[in-house]
Amino acid sequence: MVYAQEYLDQNYPKEERKNIKGLEINDKNLEGHLDLRDFVNLEGLKCSENELTSIDLSNNRKLEVINCSNNLLTDIDFSYQDPEKLWGIDIKNNNLSSRDLSCFASFVNLETLFIGTDDEEKLTRNIYNHFHGSLWYLMNLGEPEELDISGTDIDNGLEYLPSHNLENFYCASKRNGARVKEIIDILKISEEQAGSRSEEDNHKKVVRVIAYQIYVEKYFNETTMIQNWGCSIL
Repeated sequence: MVYAQEYLDQNYPKEERKNIKGLEINDKNLEGHLDLRDFVNLEGLKCSENELTSIDLSNNRKLEVINCSNNLLTDIDFSYQDPEKLWGIDIKNNNLSSRDLSCFASFVNLETLFIGTDDEEKLTRNIYNHFHGSLWYLMNLGEPEELDISGTDIDNGLEYLPSHNLENFYCASKRNGARVKEIIDILKISEEQAGSRSEEDNHKKVVRVIAYQIYVEKYFNETTMIQNWGCSIL
């Protein structure tokens, strides 16, 4: 293994970092902390398949795509990114501490969001992204095309998910006790279908998401009408 910062110092002179728009350091046996503050014009970051435990993106305000999947990240802060520029986030198969989806709520142009865990070896070691709660926080994302919440404890809010452009949706439970099983049950699909990447299965999942949303909206409207009618009688 190589310390991430040592790798950067050896391969990316500090005086050149401000000119780099794309950084691809996948599968370089990197470990530890990755500090990218000198890469002020970075638009695309790929650092997957390493063993990074933390990353500093506080000075990378031009990022459009972030792929830090398959590391050992316990935390990552997206609050410094431009909410209108960032359209792709892939942080699946890490070890992020317990949190809800509020950290993504401002990214109105996000098209791809992969936050789940499906790495069986990591799951056996109880390493997974500890996201929990509701999809409600994603209601302003615009029109996402891909979403992966596999292995998480996200268990509600399906009715708020923007679905018109949704093409791929992964929600397999992957581990015992994963609360995302609630989403699987709502959609009435199998575990295999929930994690399937086939075009046919994904189409079926999206159709069921939309059908559920129509059902919830109809129920809400009918309930509101009944309540209003009852109030008018009183």
